[in-house]
Amino acid sequence: MKAGRIIGKYKDKKGEEFLIRYLNFSDYEKCLNYINRLVEEDAMILLNKKLTKEEELEWICKQLKSMENNESLVLVAEKNGRIIGITEIIKRKGKESHIGVFGISVEKNFRGRGIGELLARKILEIAKKELKIKMVILGVYENNIPALNLYKKLGFNICGKLPKGIKHKRKYITKICMYKEL
Repeated sequence: MKAGRIIGKYKDKKGEEFLIRYLNFSDYEKCLNYINRLVEEDAMILLNKKLTKEEELEWICKQLKSMENNESLVLVAEKNGRIIGITEIIKRKGKESHIGVFGISVEKNFRGRGIGELLARKILEIAKKELKIKMVILGVYENNIPALNLYKKLGFNICGKLPKGIKHKRKYITKICMYKEL
């Protein structure tokens, strides 16, 4: 069983320790608080309204079942018992089962400290082995320069743009589609 298993303990660019581990059922309240903090911030994520406990419980149960079936991976970065980052890769089905869809977020106060990069590197490494995928795809806001720079650093390539693909703060923003072969 993967749930809750620790990947490792690391230090961010400020020398502060955090750990990366697999998602666990007992994380549902921490995840709910985390995602709702991102919604309050109006972060560059797809959610635009806070989640309820029921919605978060449903999400976490779905993710854990999917992880057990080797259909996805969800890793969390945790510091002092608080979730500060989450990343996931969801394996596509059928003739696209060699592709994983990547997502990542890091709490505002912990951005720019190398946590997102390490989370991304760990999940890409694990997904290649456990999910047996050959390629990862993602979508990113065109104006999210730190994320774009990170993805390029990780070896992602731009494969397309969808004008007005995302609506953020009442403005339409181009969605950039990227891929990385593993």
